[in-house]
Amino acid sequence: MPAKDELDVLGLAGTIEWEVNSNLTVKSITSYRDTDSEFSLDEDHSPLTIAQVLSDSTHEQFTQEIQLLGTSFDDKLNWILGAYYFEEEGAYLERVTFSPVDFQSGGAVENDSLAFFAQGTYDFNDKLSITLGLRYTDDTKRFTPDQFIIANNNASVPPFLLGFGPGLVPPIPPPGFLLLPNTEAKISVQELDPMASIGYQWTEDLLTYFTYSEGFKSGGFTQRVFPPLAAAPSFQPEFVTVYEAGFKWQGFDNRVRLNGAFFFSDYEDLQIVSQANSVAPLVQNAGAAEVKGFELDLQAVPAENWLIEGGVGYIDGEYTEVDPGTGLGINNKLVKTPEWSGTAALAYTWDWADIGTITPRVDLTYRASYFSNAINSSTTAQDAFSLVNLGVTFESNDGKWMFSAQGRNLTNERYISAGYSEQNGPTANLGISEVIRDRGREWSLNLRRSFF
Repeated sequence: MPAKDELDVLGLAGTIEWEVNSNLTVKSITSYRDTDSEFSLDEDHSPLTIAQVLSDSTHEQFTQEIQLLGTSFDDKLNWILGAYYFEEEGAYLERVTFSPVDFQSGGAVENDSLAFFAQGTYDFNDKLSITLGLRYTDDTKRFTPDQFIIANNNASVPPFLLGFGPGLVPPIPPPGFLLLPNTEAKISVQELDPMASIGYQWTEDLLTYFTYSEGFKSGGFTQRVFPPLAAAPSFQPEFVTVYEAGFKWQGFDNRVRLNGAFFFSDYEDLQIVSQANSVAPLVQNAGAAEVKGFELDLQAVPAENWLIEGGVGYIDGEYTEVDPGTGLGINNKLVKTPEWSGTAALAYTWDWADIGTITPRVDLTYRASYFSNAINSSTTAQDAFSLVNLGVTFESNDGKWMFSAQGRNLTNERYISAGYSEQNGPTANLGISEVIRDRGREWSLNLRRSFF
């Protein structure tokens, strides 16, 4: 089966602002998106029919947000009140073909979310300010399976060719057998998330702050199931509490800006993808984890028309609690969490014949090694790598014309952006591992014309 990935997207968005008076603004943000996609993959990448997937999906979503933005108490309080509504519906159907069995997976989804939020920053004086915020979210997700056996070829394939030992081949039901009941599964989540921040302006050039915030990632359902289950497998929300302390400094006549932040994130009910108990990957709540580290960002103008940018980041992430049913160990590394990362950029801008400006720019990026999946498969591990990007941009003096030429990943690094492996669980001996690598060196041209 040839690999294919086709996607058609239609998107519409609009923003309306009404300045009621000098202290109150009303903003409406509306958007709509419609997508259709087809996807096919031959997992074993061989002439044999071992593991193939052919999928078709349709999806549409609508969002509406209303904001009230204002100032009070002689402009000492800046505040925002808002409401957000989201709804989506769609269908995702897959035909999954293994040597012993052919079945349809997926189903229909219908989800909606309603949120109310408020945030305000109060300036006690020129130095001290406090920000408080609160968000209430009500999420509802619905999944109606449409999954059944198409063909059963189990008897015609020797077990050792399937990666199973003697007597370990799971029984496969006859054609027409439902993998999941064709009844709607539903999960609802209501959460109240606070945030608080305090900032102190020590001098005109130095600001420090401390922030506390809570958040969550909604739960849901795993839509591809095999072997059959009595109910659609669900997973619960993931929760995080974040502490951050940082500073913002500028000096040398505003020619240098340096920002730094130290953070600690405490995760509970962390969501991971596991294959410990199923042929199909299941999203499960793995346990708890802690992520701590720091970031530094620098901007400097050492001389007229020159710009230097740089940044460095350090992350130390670890599991503090693991559910053994997920197939993970306490010493597993978090997915896509490089310990060190860094960026550097150099640009120069000069005027060209009183017509506009020309700006060449070079960017360097570094990422330390990381794992692409939760079980830390060696076949999907990525070593440390660096990227080089180069570009030049022309912009007219009136701002109406812009032209740029860009070269991305000039050293043609084929690093792993995603990985999948069947090195644990009931099909451990199947030996299939897949990775998605970066497309390598790319060139692009961009032309923009502004009429306003």
